[in-house]
Amino acid sequence: MKYDHYTVEDLAADPHFRQWVVSPTPELTEFWDEWICGHPDRHERADEARELVLVLQSDAVEVPPVQVQRAWERLDRQLTQQEGAARQRRLHWYRWAAAACLVLGVVGGGWIWWQNTPLSYTTAYGETREVVLPDGSRVVLNANSTLRLQGSWATSAWTRGTDTDREVWLEGEAFFNVCRQHVDHQPVKFRVYTPDLTIEVLGTQFNVTNRDEATQVVLKSGKVRLALRNEQDEEIMMQPGDLVAYSRAEHHLKQRVVVPERYEAWTEGKLVLDDVTLQTVADEIEAIYGIEVVIKDDSLKAMKLGGTLYTENLNQLLDALVFTTGVQVQHHDHQILIRK
Repeated sequence: MKYDHYTVEDLAADPHFRQWVVSPTPELTEFWDEWICGHPDRHERADEARELVLVLQSDAVEVPPVQVQRAWERLDRQLTQQEGAARQRRLHWYRWAAAACLVLGVVGGGWIWWQNTPLSYTTAYGETREVVLPDGSRVVLNANSTLRLQGSWATSAWTRGTDTDREVWLEGEAFFNVCRQHVDHQPVKFRVYTPDLTIEVLGTQFNVTNRDEATQVVLKSGKVRLALRNEQDEEIMMQPGDLVAYSRAEHHLKQRVVVPERYEAWTEGKLVLDDVTLQTVADEIEAIYGIEVVIKDDSLKAMKLGGTLYTENLNQLLDALVFTTGVQVQHHDHQILIRK
């Protein structure tokens, strides 16, 4: 494969790689995931190239010029520690990228400094977003969700083989596809934190929902250790197909077996209804679109539904709901009313 011998600079300049970083498609994601996962040397190259591509996409913050100068000096000192021709090529590339960012900052009315900005990704109501983490793991964020990364993940030190655990914080819902990582033949852990739970994995696929003071984890593949953050004595080892739920009201973990594909269908814009209530559908609509849904009749709330609804367009979703259930739906600006 031609990419096996690409340098960091080659990857960052490759149009297919750049498109995957900035605007991924399923085909590109499948290709680069297969190329990166399981190869530590490729991980390092891809991580550095990805940082270079994203450097011009980063959000800017204004800082005093003296801070920019200090940052430049730090970057220059780090680069001068590298030796040989590879160092010269990389220095040239980093200087170009840094200079380009500084020029953009001047044009925008301020100086840019990106290295110490905490990494966070947020989706609006009605929006989903795919995020590629520094280790090559991929996360799909559902609507109205936020993912924060540990600050050291933004530095090159982690990607060069330290044993720092990989840690993220989630508010909302996300589907994780975690790449396995090893340092000195030891696995590097990956942790997801919600306000109440710690989810610890090595390499696996799972879905996490954290809304309304409740957290739910569904494991598709691999193994997960789940623990209450404030009570380490209570923990569960999950197997594929397990669902574990926690609510602050009940204050303990509940475990059952489910079909995982139903809980990740939202990543494809689908809401799979497997004998769920109309109230559950209403709750999903509120979470995705941020619109209050009111069901006037209590008997309607308990109505059981099956099939699949598509969530990409709210009006089409409501039309399908009317067609399949026979209910009446009134959609105002900030409220949806469902009645017989």
